[in-house]
Amino acid sequence: MSSPPLPRRAIVGRIVQNAQRPLILSPDKSRLSANVAEDWTASVHDGMFLVAEGPTDSVRIVCRVCRIQSYGEKSAIAFQSISEFVTVAELEPLCEIHGGETRNVVNANLNGFGLRPCAADEISTVFRLPREGVELGRAIVDGGAAEVPMNLPEELVYRSAFFCGAKGSGKTTALRSLLPRLAALPTVRRPAIVILDVEGEFCTDSAAESFARMGATVKRLTLSADPAYATATLGLGLVHYEDFAYFAPNLPLNSMLHLESITKELWYGFAQANRIPRAREILNQICQATWRRPAIHPSQRDAIVRATASDVFSLFDQGDLPQVTASSIVTSGLVTILDVSSLTDDQQRVVALYLLSSITRHKDRIHDSTGVLVVMDEAQKLFPHKGDLKPEYAERLGKFVGHIVHRGRRRRLGVVLATQYPADVSHEVADLCDTKLVFRMAGSQAWIRATLCDTHSARYVPELGVGQAFVVSTGLDLLAPVRVQFPAADSGFPNREGEAEVKAG
Repeated sequence: MSSPPLPRRAIVGRIVQNAQRPLILSPDKSRLSANVAEDWTASVHDGMFLVAEGPTDSVRIVCRVCRIQSYGEKSAIAFQSISEFVTVAELEPLCEIHGGETRNVVNANLNGFGLRPCAADEISTVFRLPREGVELGRAIVDGGAAEVPMNLPEELVYRSAFFCGAKGSGKTTALRSLLPRLAALPTVRRPAIVILDVEGEFCTDSAAESFARMGATVKRLTLSADPAYATATLGLGLVHYEDFAYFAPNLPLNSMLHLESITKELWYGFAQANRIPRAREILNQICQATWRRPAIHPSQRDAIVRATASDVFSLFDQGDLPQVTASSIVTSGLVTILDVSSLTDDQQRVVALYLLSSITRHKDRIHDSTGVLVVMDEAQKLFPHKGDLKPEYAERLGKFVGHIVHRGRRRRLGVVLATQYPADVSHEVADLCDTKLVFRMAGSQAWIRATLCDTHSARYVPELGVGQAFVVSTGLDLLAPVRVQFPAADSGFPNREGEAEVKAG
């Protein structure tokens, strides 16, 4: 995968085919055999894409190398030379280039067709790369150059994306290069970007300057359980009563249903009084209502009381601190960076839920068409598939967030999730992300194969370079997963320990 690009017209091999038995396609995809030129045996390898081309260039067939074998043979081969070893490549025909488009391969006799690398001007056509959109990086195809941009259409930005890769693979650097480009979109299409900064990577002056150079306005806020260190707080009275129970960690289902009923009644009373209560009043009234209701079992009452005493509610209505509201962050061209690096996993999860819930309700209420992108790292902690959460609560949480992500497609609300452990993220949440970017990672091979839907590409995931990822998307008609090299992030952004900067292209 890391061999240098080959010359545009370099003939690296020729197809060897019996004239009486031409290419016969079958449901299991027929294979072609080709002898590899001795000078190119070190350059041709498994997973490589090559073009089979006839003498007149009228037929061009894109093939992928499935297997390479060398064996001893002292005889003349296709290149009229004598060698002690013959290298044979087994090829999978993928598509035929016809004009500026691709079509299915038809049966033919391809004997003697030369094999060459994909030319740079063929890569976009062959792989059906989008011609417009936000540039992610440069597509890399073996033997082709990395000058071809890999674009993500703007509508797919709001159908959510999933970044996954090991520490040091370059996924965070890729995010740091992509987000300023989103902030640089034309004014009428410029989204509001909200970053849940769990590692303190965006809360620096240089990071703010990077966004500002793209024409964005940056707002940096710190959330802390200690009001002395916080610059903003959350408003518990702004949470919709239907969503409130999800803020109570690990609450059993029956207790959760009672809490929903109580909050609905309380919120109706607050609305009648035309006022928005603060956290302490809300929590006290929930406890009182729990004791007044005889239908609530003592064990359920205890669970609700314990939930309302959770330290996650210490983030709400802290003194005179300004509240983070949807109306204050859903502004075109505004980048809001929330520093939550000092919070616990449960507290960070509550902030994530608060953002998604409040932004969704805001867009529903006033029909705001402003695009919003919510960026969250460490997704396996925020929305775990398993972990320390009770299974029933984790499942309900995943469905709740998944529902918001699904609805967000129509409301121009996109979510960008990043994680080192993709298999540990709630399946309901991860599966709804149309675009997935798989950086270098080991383990979770079953997840990688299922995500890429391509065994050949999955084999090379552990060998990807820093800043390289395979991109797949249900919203794109790609021939195969596309390997993309992301450019370096702005030098003002700090790298995580062990995560090197990536050279562009």
